[in-house]
Amino acid sequence: MMQPILAHDVFISYSSYDKVVADTVCANLESRGIRCWIAPRDVLPGVPYAEALINGLNQSRLMVLVFSNNSNTSPQVEREVERAVNKGIPIIPLRIENVVLSKSMEYFVSSSHWLDALTLPLESHLQRLADTIQVLLAGGNESSARMVLPPSSPTVLRAKLRNKATPLLIIVGSVIGALAIIGVIFLVGGFGRHPQGQGNPSTSLPPAASTPSASSNAIPSSPAGKTPDSSVPPSLSKGQLYEDDFTDPSSGWRKFSDESMDANYETGEYSLAVKKWNWGGWVVNRNAGRFADISLDIDARLVSGPFQSSYGVIFRAQNDDSFYRFLIDGQGEYAIQKRDNGVVQVLQKYTKSSFINQGNIANHLSVICKGPQIIVSCNGHQLDSIKDTSFSDGFVGVAVNTVESPATAHFDNLRVRAGN
Repeated sequence: MMQPILAHDVFISYSSYDKVVADTVCANLESRGIRCWIAPRDVLPGVPYAEALINGLNQSRLMVLVFSNNSNTSPQVEREVERAVNKGIPIIPLRIENVVLSKSMEYFVSSSHWLDALTLPLESHLQRLADTIQVLLAGGNESSARMVLPPSSPTVLRAKLRNKATPLLIIVGSVIGALAIIGVIFLVGGFGRHPQGQGNPSTSLPPAASTPSASSNAIPSSPAGKTPDSSVPPSLSKGQLYEDDFTDPSSGWRKFSDESMDANYETGEYSLAVKKWNWGGWVVNRNAGRFADISLDIDARLVSGPFQSSYGVIFRAQNDDSFYRFLIDGQGEYAIQKRDNGVVQVLQKYTKSSFINQGNIANHLSVICKGPQIIVSCNGHQLDSIKDTSFSDGFVGVAVNTVESPATAHFDNLRVRAGN
């Protein structure tokens, strides 16, 4: 009977702290026509993170395990490897550090032959990995697979790839050992999609009923045909609709703490901390006003957590489950998303930009809304322009998404001006 054609050739499993390396592996394989599934890029909008990982494994023929001290001790990586073994998916461990296997990891992959790639140049190891995978995907035999291995790695393991009728070979190799390159080390230091992310799964915050400044979850829409109230208080300059430098703890933003999140004013900034991994949270300010065509500016920085954690601003929010958000992460990527009745839609996938400060350095985010057009900028440089007609007005807010570890972002100097 004909086997089904799977959507992906390789599932890449890695610790978020090795994302630079994993992305390099992914880019190299895809340049050779090898279809990869990698988180957070391929996590579909609205799909819970764990479910997306299982779907990715089910639709992949091989797993490439980027093995390092980070992945060796990562509960998430261990779960992915266990699932691959349980599903009979061949695993190709890529050793980038000379680390003794943890007991759990040893149980799953100790029978594999390890091809160390701890020497330069990096490119030669990446080339060998892609050659090996292509041989396996093409249904190569043991002899043809051995041709792409170095002389010191004669051992291969047999396995059946899930959409082939005949047994194929698992070559156990490790590719990317050149992480020792100083420049890469500096990039990786402290690193953690994202949802990338793409986008990461997000969970609405509970109503802060005990907080006097928080209103109910129900946010009324503007009456049909009426322009949202945009009267300017006397304290604001001409054209400015709202501003907050977060020095006043009673200025109207939620303050609360629960098992998943903390939100509070801190040292003249607004702090939003997400305590769970693979979690997202946000605060929509119902007291700031409802705005249509605006120019919004805010300073934001990642205070703690993996650099693939994303953070940013919410705008045109209808309620806690419907809004637009402009996110950036500590790796210099940005995304534009729409959450509509709890379902996340990607309007612009996570994209690299040299205009975004990486790491824990502050960024100045800007959003211009003019009718259906949305223009996003960072540090004075336009990143993207899209059009979407779902929400014509709404409230503003802030957001943080995590991947493997908790993350905290701080926000300051929020200003909303009337659109030109």
